[in-house]
Amino acid sequence: MLHWSESVKVAYGGSSGSGTSSAECPFVYYHQASGYYYLFCNQVYGQNAKLSDYRSKHPLDFGKDNDRDLVETMPYGAPEIIDFEGQTYIAVLLPTLKGIEVAKLKWVPKR
Repeated sequence: MLHWSESVKVAYGGSSGSGTSSAECPFVYYHQASGYYYLFCNQVYGQNAKLSDYRSKHPLDFGKDNDRDLVETMPYGAPEIIDFEGQTYIAVLLPTLKGIEVAKLKWVPKR
């Protein structure tokens, strides 16, 4: 990691908004079985948490000023995806912001 490209906006606008906190804790995960990249980013933490999940074939384009690649919104904060011994997990902040919850993640084909 000695050489970095210029920064690139990979997603903004749409239902997630375009303000300073519309893409907190961004995390991109490559799902090898499907060939898709998933972008997880937060809009709200705590009791009313909101996390948006986007899906794209290209890691630098998850939609700009639209919801073209939006898969869903979830009531979680600060997601991290972990692959361990053949299983995928998601770790998120508790609504109290005083801990982390980990659960198995199941990939379901997009309908």
